[in-house]
Amino acid sequence: MERRNIEEVEREMLENTKEQMKIMKELFPYRRMASEELLDETLMIDKTIKTFENLIIKHESMWNVALKNRFVVYFPEELNIPEWCIDNVTLPVIGRAEYAKNKCCDILYTNLIVNFRNMIIDGKSFDIELFKNFKKGKFDDIEIKIDLLDPTGVPTSHYILKTKRGENFYIDELSYKNDNIMLINIEFSVSDLNIE
Repeated sequence: MERRNIEEVEREMLENTKEQMKIMKELFPYRRMASEELLDETLMIDKTIKTFENLIIKHESMWNVALKNRFVVYFPEELNIPEWCIDNVTLPVIGRAEYAKNKCCDILYTNLIVNFRNMIIDGKSFDIELFKNFKKGKFDDIEIKIDLLDPTGVPTSHYILKTKRGENFYIDELSYKNDNIMLINIEFSVSDLNIE
């Protein structure tokens, strides 16, 4: 049954109950019936539900959740890496190393891992360009920006990572048993990370 129909049936039942209560009050003016108490309770619950519904509607535009698949990765323009070639990203784990003598802390980062879709762009496979850039050290000392997005595509936060260098380059497993998109994985050692 559709939600609208359920609500109509509930409303009709409530009206019938009210009508019955009216008749009972006329017949027994000094007696409070158990069904009348039940009706009061039902009306109170109904009022509470409507209050919560109104609160949710009121704040719906203010509340949202960050989803894993709402992000865009930007590499420096000279590397010519289209944003839509990024499949997924593993952000670094951030740790602190404390030195007992002077009690100062160093921030430590694990590697950033970016998985690229091996696209064919203008007749050339994307892995060729990525591998050339990796061998030439073009992934060393660069800034990678990751924007997290709201449902309308507006950035809500920016992750800015500075790399030391491109550490590892590896290609996804090749197999005749599946037709998944081929991925190229590059690991970057990270010197700094800021979230704005």
